[in-house]
Amino acid sequence: MRKRKQKALISGITLSTVGVGITSYILSDAAKRRKVKGLVRSAKVKLSSLSKKQQVNASLNKGAHSDPTYVSESNMISEGPMYQDQHR
Repeated sequence: MRKRKQKALISGITLSTVGVGITSYILSDAAKRRKVKGLVRSAKVKLSSLSKKQQVNASLNKGAHSDPTYVSESNMISEGPMYQDQHR
């Protein structure tokens, strides 16, 4: 078991060192740095717009029909309102 942990530690250190070396090489040139920044920004925009769409779809579906597997929601719905409305 101890050898496995040592091997995992050495592998992790090796991978992180290789990752740092590759990143240093890529970011050493200004043109490559700009290209990487552009890629990161476009990925960030795509991911944020995707997550917003998923949030909207999830809230629409949830509002239309609540899922019976949501136990806490089902309990709240079955309890009824906290305050009684008195309409005149």
